Amino acid sequence: MIAMKLKGAHAKLRRAHEHRNALDASVSSFFTDHAYRVSVEHPADKLYVLRVTEAHEIPSEDWALLIGDCVHNIRCCLDYIARELAGADPADRETQFPISDNEAGWKGRGISRVRRMSPEAQGR
Repeated sequence: MIAMKLKGAHAKLRRAHEHRNALDASVSSFFTDHAYRVSVEHPADKLYVLRVTEAHEIPSEDWALLIGDCVHNIRCCLDYIARELAGADPADRETQFPISDNEAGWKGRGISRVRRMSPEAQGR
């Protein structure tokens, strides 16, 4: 079993939850205060048509910032864990939690991100 100090990871995860909760509250408040009016039409060809007759601009910049902060803190949490698995060496500037959307990305950068971890931590 691998023993790790995860205080920093827990702190980042708590902060991500705070951002997520703030986003949820903002979205809920927005739609409570800004109801969208929708009309439903049923033409003869049996297709339904929904028309938004009263729309309000969403606070997309505020929401984008909260989403970005949440995702960033989750990413930091994963990096804390990876760093602990690699021995928490202050001189280590390579170790990160590997994220890749394909095998080439894993082979290109992912392997180098976990090379300081034990085979057990790497899942080998």
